[in-house]
Amino acid sequence: MRLLRFISYDSPEARFGALEGEKIRVLSENPLHGIEKTSEIIPLKAIKEFLPPVDPPDIIALGGNYREHVKESKAQIPSHPLIFVKTTNTLTAHKQPNYTAERGPR
Repeated sequence: MRLLRFISYDSPEARFGALEGEKIRVLSENPLHGIEKTSEIIPLKAIKEFLPPVDPPDIIALGGNYREHVKESKAQIPSHPLIFVKTTNTLTAHKQPNYTAERGPR
């Protein structure tokens, strides 16, 4: 089952759905809480925007913890793991432009 998050032309709020061929079956809630399909079906052409599949709070990540990866990237092995944050505004949805401070959309 392919799950997705989207905004349709008919509704400005983000919703979750399950892809069924060329249509989306709307889910009653976030699939992390359970998958319950509704009777509402939306054609793919009615989707205004595909969103990142999750709506998390900020993501806290650990870097430099795989010694082989650090060696491959020719970086110095840190004395302790690096902790970094990815804020939700850094997530990019399917087929949406990816922005960087230096280059703009790409």
